[in-house]
Parts: sequence; C-alpha cells; structure tokens
Amino acid sequence: MSEETRSLVERLRQRLHRTVRRLTLGRLCFGLVLTLGAAAALWLTVAAVEAGLWAARRVGRHFPERVADRFVNLLQLAGGHGSNSDGSPALADHAVTRLGREVDGVDFEAMEDFSRARRASRWAVVPVAGLLLFLLAAPSAFLDASGRLLAPTAHFQRPAPFQLSVTPGEADLVTGDSLTVTVRAEPIAQADALPSTVTLQTQRGDEEHVEEVTLSPTDSSKTRFRYVFTGARRDFRYRAAAEANGRPLRTAWHEARVAERPQVNRLQLTLDPPAYSDLPERELAPGTGDVSALPGTEVSVNAQLAGPSPRRALLRFSDGDVDTLSVEDGVARGRFTLPAERGSYHLALTSASGAQNAAPIEYQLQPTSDAAPTVSLTAPAPGTALTDALRPTLRWQMSDDFGFAAQKLYWRRTEHAHGEPMKEFTSVDVPVGRPGLLDQEVVYDWLLERTTDLDLAPGDVIAYYVRVWDNNRVAGYQSARTQTRRLRLPSTAEKYEQLDETQQSAEQQMQRLQEQSDEAQRQFEGLRESIRRKREGDWEDQRQVQQLKERQQKLQKGAKRLTRQIEKAARQMQKGQLTSPETQRAYKELQRVARQLQSPKLKKALQKLQKAMQEMNMDKMQQALKNFKRNEKDYQQRLKRAKELFEKLKTQQKLDEVARRAGELAEEEDRLAEETKKLEEEGKKAGKWESGTEGKKSSEGKKSSGEKNDGEQQSGEQKPGDENRQGKKNAERQSGKKPGRQSGDKSRQGQKRSGQKQDEQKQSGQRQGAQKQGNKRSAEKREQLAKAQERARKKMKKMRKEMQKLSKQMKNMRGAPKKQMQQMQKRSRQMPKQMKQNSRQLRQGQMKKARQGQQQMQKRLKQMQQSVQQMKKGMQRKNRRINVAGLRQALANTLRLSEDQEALRKRTGDLAAGSPALREVTRQQNQLAEGLRTTRDSLTALARNIPKMTGKVQKEAGEALGAMEKATEAMTGRNAQPSGGHQKTAMKNLNELALLLSDLIDQIRQNQSGGKGGGMSMKQMRQQLKKMSGQQKKLNGQVQQMLNQMQGDRLSQSRAKRLKKMAKQQKALRKQLQKMRKQGADEKTLGDLEKVADQMQ
Repeated sequence: MSEETRSLVERLRQRLHRTVRRLTLGRLCFGLVLTLGAAAALWLTVAAVEAGLWAARRVGRHFPERVADRFVNLLQLAGGHGSNSDGSPALADHAVTRLGREVDGVDFEAMEDFSRARRASRWAVVPVAGLLLFLLAAPSAFLDASGRLLAPTAHFQRPAPFQLSVTPGEADLVTGDSLTVTVRAEPIAQADALPSTVTLQTQRGDEEHVEEVTLSPTDSSKTRFRYVFTGARRDFRYRAAAEANGRPLRTAWHEARVAERPQVNRLQLTLDPPAYSDLPERELAPGTGDVSALPGTEVSVNAQLAGPSPRRALLRFSDGDVDTLSVEDGVARGRFTLPAERGSYHLALTSASGAQNAAPIEYQLQPTSDAAPTVSLTAPAPGTALTDALRPTLRWQMSDDFGFAAQKLYWRRTEHAHGEPMKEFTSVDVPVGRPGLLDQEVVYDWLLERTTDLDLAPGDVIAYYVRVWDNNRVAGYQSARTQTRRLRLPSTAEKYEQLDETQQSAEQQMQRLQEQSDEAQRQFEGLRESIRRKREGDWEDQRQVQQLKERQQKLQKGAKRLTRQIEKAARQMQKGQLTSPETQRAYKELQRVARQLQSPKLKKALQKLQKAMQEMNMDKMQQALKNFKRNEKDYQQRLKRAKELFEKLKTQQKLDEVARRAGELAEEEDRLAEETKKLEEEGKKAGKWESGTEGKKSSEGKKSSGEKNDGEQQSGEQKPGDENRQGKKNAERQSGKKPGRQSGDKSRQGQKRSGQKQDEQKQSGQRQGAQKQGNKRSAEKREQLAKAQERARKKMKKMRKEMQKLSKQMKNMRGAPKKQMQQMQKRSRQMPKQMKQNSRQLRQGQMKKARQGQQQMQKRLKQMQQSVQQMKKGMQRKNRRINVAGLRQALANTLRLSEDQEALRKRTGDLAAGSPALREVTRQQNQLAEGLRTTRDSLTALARNIPKMTGKVQKEAGEALGAMEKATEAMTGRNAQPSGGHQKTAMKNLNELALLLSDLIDQIRQNQSGGKGGGMSMKQMRQQLKKMSGQQKKLNGQVQQMLNQMQGDRLSQSRAKRLKKMAKQQKALRKQLQKMRKQGADEKTLGDLEKVADQMQ
C-alpha cells in the first residue's frame, strides 16, 4: 500500500473507533434521559409552584414593611394552597383582592437595578480583552479549543508537551553505506517535560514487520537521540515515536533508498622480483594487497569485481600517479613497478551510474631496502705480526641479501723503515668464488711479495681493509668495508721479546706450581702426622683432605695454564723461525712433559683417602696415605724435571737467539756498507769529496774555484754565432755600406747578445740549483745511513744484554760453555762504540772510513754468529755424550738386575715354605730392590736433561720396584710361593725397561748423526706415513707377543736374535720418521708423525 492509502485507512479506523464510542455513549445517554425525564416531570410539577414563591419571598424581604409576607400569601391563596375545601371562596377572593391592592402599589420591579452587573462589567473587561487577544494571537489553538468546548460529546487527544523531528529525512544511500539518523525532541513550552527515550521504528523492503530500537539522549540537554544504520543493503523506511500523555507521538515515515556500488570481491597480486635477486616469482595470499618487495619488482594485479560493472577501474598511488586497469568479464587486470620510495595505492571503481566504491582499502607499498652488504675481518686478529713468509692468511665474513659482484683488498705501507710511507691505498682484486652465496667466509692467502712488489723490512707496517660490493644493478651497487687493520713485520728483537714474555710467564707459572705443591706437601705431612697420632680420622682431618682436594684442583688448572703457555712459546718459535728445528722438537717434548703434570692420580689418591676416612678404616687410610705420598713425590719429580728441561731449552733458545741476532746484524752491516759504497762512488763522480775531511775541504775549494772559473769562462767565451756576426760586421765596414743600415745592424746584434747573456745566466742558475738539490739529497742519504747505523748500534746493545742473560743462565748448567761466552762478551764490548763512530763518520762525509768500519763490523758479527753456533753444538754434543753414558749405565744396571732377578727367582722356587734359606734370599731381594731404586733415581736425573724420555720409563721402573717389594714382603712372611709371581713380574718390567732404554739410546744417536734425503711431496709423505704406521703396529704386536711368551723367563738365544731383528726394524722406522720430520710437513702431517712417534714408544 502507498503511504496515502495507509493514511486513509488509518484515518478511517480512527473515525470508526470514535463512531463506536459515540454510538455506545448515545444509547447510554438515551436511557439516562428517559429515566431523568420521568423524574423531572414529577419534580417539575412539584417545584413549579415552589419556583414562583422563591421570587415572591425575595420581594417581601426587599420591602419588609409594605410587602413582607403579603405577596407569598397572595400567591398561595390564589393558587389554592393553604385554604380548606370547606372555606368560603368569597373570603379567599376578598383576601386576595386586598392583598393584591397592597402589593400592586409597590414597584417591586425596581428591586433589580443592574448595579451589580454594572459593577461586575468593569471587572469583566479584563478577561474579555484577554480572550480577544488569545483569539488574535493563536486563532487556530483558540478555535480548536472552542470547538472542543462546543462539542462536549466528542473525544479529543490531549496535546503532547513536545514535538519530534527527524533528520536527514529522505536519504539516498549506496550499498554498504551508513546512515546517521538524529531525532530531536523540542518542548512546546519551556517547562514541558521531554521524553526519556525515543523509539526508532524501521521497516525493510516490503516487510510488514516493524523493528524498534530504543534510543537514549546523546547530549546534555537530552533533546537529541542518535542512531546509525550500518551496512545498508536494501531500501528501508524509518520514523521516530515517543510516549506523550499516555499516547504515542509519531513522526511521518521517511524513505532511505539504497543503490548498489561496484566493489572488489577478490584481489590477487603476483610479484616478479628483479633479475639480479635471483628470486622466483611468487603469488601473495588472496586478499593481500600490501606489497613488501625489492624496488623494481613487477606487480601483477588481478581483481575480481562485484556489483554493477564498473565503467572505469584505476590504480591510484599516494604520489599522484594513476594506472588504468583493463576490465573484462568482471575482472580488472594491470601491472605496475614497485618504486624505490614508500607509498600506498588503492583501487578506484566507478559504475555507469557514477557510483564509486566506498572507502577503498589503502594498500601499503613497502620497498624492502636491499641492505648494503656487511663484511668483517675475522683473521688475522688485530695487532697480528707478519711472519717471515710474508704470506698472511686473511679471513673475512661477508653477507648480503642477494649476492656479491666484486671484492677488493686495499693496502698501503704506512710505516717504512728505510723510506717514506705510501699516501694512497692500492687495491688488489679478489675473485668472488660464489657470487650467489649470501653468507660466506672468504679465505685469502695474501702473497705480499707477488701482489705488492714491496721489499718489506723489519719495522714496516702495512694497513689494509677489504671492500665488497653487492649485485644490486637496479638501484645501484652498494658497498661495505671492514675496519682498517695493520700488519707489522716485526724485527727479530721484537719477536724474541714476545717470546721472552711468554717464557717468563711460563717460568712464573712453574714457580707458582712449585709453591702450591710445597704447600700441599706440608699440609699433607701435617695430616699424616695427625692420623698417626690419633689412629683415626676426625672432622678436622676430613676438612684438611677437602682443602687438599681444592689445592690439587688448583694445581691441575695451573698445569693446564703452563701447558698452554709452553705451546704458545712453541708456536712463536715455529712461526718466527726463532730457533733451530732441534730446539723446536725439544719444546714439543717439553709440552708432553708439562701435560704429564695434569695426571689425575693425585685426585684419585685423595678420593680414596677421603673414602677411607669416612669408613673409619685405618688400614685403608694408611694405604691411601702411602699412595698419595708416592703420587705427590712423582708430581714433584715431574715438576722439577719440567723446570730443569725448561731452563735447558731456554738456554738453547738463547744461543739460537744470539746467533740469529748476530747474523742479522752482520747482514745489516753488509747492507750499510754496500749503500755507503754507492754513495761514496756517487760523490766521487760529482767531485764532492775525497777520502776523509780533507777531501771534503778540498772538494769545497775546488767547487768555489770552479764556480769562479765558470764565471770567467762565461764572461770571456765566444759562441760560434758571435764569430760569424763579427765577421759579417767587418765585411760590411770594408764594403762601404751606408751608416744608417750599419747602425741598425749594430742595434739588432746588441739585442741578440743581451738575450744570449740572459740565457746563459739562467742556465747557470739552473746548474747551481741542481747542484744544491744534489747536495741536499746526498746529505739526506748520509743522514739516513747514519740513523740506520744508530739503529744497528741499539740492536747490538740489546744483543749484549741477551748475552749477559745467557751467561747467567749458564752458571748452574751442566756442560755449558761458560768461559767461551765470557770471552765473547769481552770481544763484543767495544762494538757499540765502533758502530757509533761509523754513524758519526757518515754524517761528516768520511765515507771510506765509515765503509771500512762497517765491513769490519760485518766480519766480527759473522764470526760471533759462527762461534755461538759452535758453542751450542759443542754443548749439545757434550750433553748428548753424558746422557748416552748415563743411559748405557742404566741399561747395563737394568740388564744385570734382570739376570740377578732371574737367578734369585730360580733359587726361591727351589725353597720350601719356612726354609731357613729364605732369610738370605730376602736379603738378596732387598739388595736388588735397592739397586733398582738407585737405577730409577739415575733415570729420574737423566730425564731432566733428556726431553725424549717418556713417562713409560719411570712407569716400568716403578712397577718393577713395586713387584720386588711385594716379593720381599711375601718372603718376610716365610712363604716363598707367592714371591715367585712377583719376581716374574719384576723381570718382565725390567726387560721392557731395557728395551725402552735401548730404543732411547738409538734415538739420541740418530739425532746426533742426522740424516739427509731427497725429499718428497706431501701426498707421498702421507702415504709413507700410513705405511710406517702399519709396520709399527705390526712390530708392537710382535714385541708384546714375545713378552707374553717370556713371562719373566730369561732371554734364550733364539729370542735374543728375534729381539735384535725387531730392534733393527724399529731403528729403520725411526730413521725414516726422523727423515720425514727434517723434510718438513704441514700441521696435519706433523700431527700424524707425533702419533706414530707415540706408537714407537
């Protein structure tokens, strides 16, 4: 139905309701009227007379004297009231006449003169005027009110105290839009009440159902009510209603018409990264419009549309650019390139009717910055010194998002010992092996001699850094560089100073270990004395054991630090080539000795002692104390051996150091002599000086006289052109030419002579300037040579200090060439003074004398180097002879003890239990044990001078001694049977000890004789090493098998031959191993060599 129809029907319904009410009221009124009519008729009859008497009485009261009750009586008599039926009518008539005449003379009409009305009319003017004014001011309200008063039977609704208004009223929307409806309640009068709530009624489409929403005021005045229709999808109408005087007050219906917008139903983006990134094409998740990619990425847009077909589809960017999309079959397609700057975009759609997609989503464009590459140097560490190989291995870690295009190494010499530093960096191209690897470590062996063409000298410093470039061809290549680091070629003195620091730290660590070990020994002695005194262990003893464990842990940590420091010293020697290969090998043996200090035996002995004390087992406690005492003594011996070996090797290293320092100084003096000779020859050619100071003075005199002669020659000489001009002049005079022409020629000739003179003066000035420049360069060269000579003098003084230290170290050393060292010190005492004199002669220009002094220094230093080398070799030979002699003696004692032990075992086996001869056998066994103790002590002393002696020697000697002591204990109990097994064990250990000593003697002899070979490649060396390892394992198996077969028996002739054959095989393997060591190998091969050497032991 239309609104008009609805209004009509509603109006008719209201009128029908009113009609029903009127009909009902009319019938009720009709019945009431009939009832009232009947009663009124009766009442009217009765009251009619009474109604007339009321006025008569009023007149009687107004005229009390003349009328009084006469008028009432007259009316009653006239009406027949108050008279009997039996009375005389004449009398009644007479009375009425008389009374009538009396009353008739009274003017009772004048009783009402309307004075009250006139007085009231004055007051009635005010409301009448107000009524007229109301009529004129609000005629409609007045007439309506009058109509309602004049129609008392009609029902009228009471006017509401407020009015409702709705905005925006009629509205045109687009699908998805929101409509904000504001209802305003305006009071009719100022004091009228306003509604507390308003109901918003809504009908959607053709639905009859009305939705209602109760609204509350949204402002402080409580006159505004607001509601928002969101997401409109179809037409609807709405109105506002509120309760007023018990009845609803409604506004008219307002229509909201909804039109459909074009919209994006589904968005699909495809990203095609730039080619340099090597990234694959990828699709974003459906509905994802935000783009985060590399600049230059091609973005494909595919948007499925909904709603009316758009007339135009655009991509609008935040920078103002607009791209048009093609629309076909409800799909919009297009492409754009991701810019380098951040921004945003949205899809703008316009339908044929002009409707646009509302509030399009703003998608973000986030170009991912192709981050600059990063690069950092990881090796060598800052402050690393160059080795003599001039081949530092550089390592740097570089990373980038997508790869690398190039990398370069930049370098320059910042400090030069014999010249000026470089001002600019020079680059070396480093190939990028794997450009596409994003995170990689580059290892570059920098061959300085090949890539820099520098003749580096000790003290030179090279600054370098690495720069890398990424492969971003779109936005431009980005680069990064490392920090600048320095490589310094240290002098030999600096290398030895660093080595001295390391050795000093190791020496201090040994001293601390000795102090800690002594303190632990004192505490142990106190603990042992306490246990002996109390015959039990209490809480205080357990606390001391715990302290001993803590001290032992400190000793272990200190031993590890000592090992690291010795290893560091060995590395410094090897890298800087500071010692001979023999000394380096000895240091490796010292490392093995230092590692023996980390033995866990002390810790285990303490744990056993602590466990015995907790169990309160006195026998176990005594055994644990004895075991700890033995291990502690072994530790003291190992520590003492390490200290003495260290001192010995330190002396050998100092001899190598003095020899090398002397050799380098000899080379330095030889170089200075050569440069002095060159400078001297240059001076002779230029006539600057001759020999000595006199030559310098004469050369200066010649120089000044020569300058004077040069000046005279310049003033008196004639050029070939001058002679020609003079001849022409004379010929002109003889030919009789005109004077004017002759004067012009003379003028031109004068000008030419003046120009020539100026040229000659200019050339003379240039020659003098060149001569001064040459003198300045010569003086600078002489000063440089003098400074170099001063540096050599300082090095000589340092070398003499090292010689003094070496002399002190030799005082308490066996076989050291003390006298030879003292004599060398005396011969070298004047050498620094002579070097200083050479420096002074260079500055004075006495080149010949300076050169002769330098040559003399070179010879003396060379002789010193050879003398030191001879001293070292002599000391080594002497020590070697002493060591071999000691080992031979120990070997002979071991073999003798083995034979005596075998004989004693046979004799013991023939004795019965409790035999009186056991006493003599026990005494002989004690003598054998004592002899073995003496041999073991001598081996301990030898171990302090022989680094190659392994701990296995002491182990075999100790086990043999332990077996002998157990055999003695068994014999003391007058039981010969168990002692035989201990004697066999002692023989076995003695035989193994003899093999070890024999092997050790062979090693020392091989070191003495040396070996030469033709050399082999690393591959061949490893193959040979693998073969030797197999042969050694086989040989070790044969030796172990033979020892098991012997089981303490004496060597038979066949077994002796077999043992001799195996010894020859062992000797041959050792010879090959020594040869491979001397030929040199890489670190891995050297490690394998050490493993094979361990197998040989």
